[in-house]
Amino acid sequence: MAIARTDGQQWSRGAFTLVELLVVMAIIAVIAGIGVYAMQPFQNRAAVNKGAVLLQSWLTAAKQRAVRDQQPRGIRLVPGDELTDLQGNPIANLVTKCIYIEQQEDITGSIDSSTGNVVRTTAPFPGNLAPTDYTYIEINGGILRQVTSAGQQKIILARPLPTDIPQETGATFRIFRTPKAISNTIDTAGAATDDILRLPLGAIINLNANIQFSTAPTNFGYSLTPNTPPLDIMFAPNGSVMFPSANSDKIILWVTGTQRDATGKLNPLQGQPSLVVINARTGFISAHTADIGTGSNPYSKVP
Repeated sequence: MAIARTDGQQWSRGAFTLVELLVVMAIIAVIAGIGVYAMQPFQNRAAVNKGAVLLQSWLTAAKQRAVRDQQPRGIRLVPGDELTDLQGNPIANLVTKCIYIEQQEDITGSIDSSTGNVVRTTAPFPGNLAPTDYTYIEINGGILRQVTSAGQQKIILARPLPTDIPQETGATFRIFRTPKAISNTIDTAGAATDDILRLPLGAIINLNANIQFSTAPTNFGYSLTPNTPPLDIMFAPNGSVMFPSANSDKIILWVTGTQRDATGKLNPLQGQPSLVVINARTGFISAHTADIGTGSNPYSKVP
């Protein structure tokens, strides 16, 4: 392009040199990199917030199903199959997906006698129950115990009964079987498939965070979460939580980010964690921000 000068001559301007173009591209790359780095915390926080909203909506839907159907319904947290540690091993207490579940029919019968944690029935079961097929036993409509194994005419309890049951007392039992997945879809072969509920990329339910703050009386001592957080959260037909933890009247689920620190480890407190809280007695579901300040109570915002 020629530009006229005052003395009648013309200036001529060439194109940008390669060096100039490279300098401009480098400046753009630096600015873009700074922008991505600056936006990352906001993206992590957005993923965590969206994950907490989704989890709250799934739990609410499960509770509504229980009330509508007048049958136990719930959510199963499926941990440890998508995120791995530095050695490539699945991390068991990190949950990225859930499924809706429903209660199977109970197993009922009569008790012949009991000694300690062994209950003998008057009639055998139809084969052995698999370890994943039972949870709790109710005796005489009142006493609840966790079942560790059951087969033939013998049921092994996790803890002994308060008193032994003598023969010919007419005592009865009911075993609450493990819930099964609800499926609303059918694959091409005609077989039922699980409807997977997935958290957004960058968000997880971090069960390690529950353990971290539930058994620390010298630090916080609030013990609002169970020592071993439940993987199945079941709602009764009246909307309350079935089999609540003996340690708490609440189930508190930590929704956190997935960003790793400089050593490659996941920090359960990064990403501005959200607490999804289920009141065991009422079934009320709410979400709160975790207070993670130094020396603070992380549950201070939980009513």
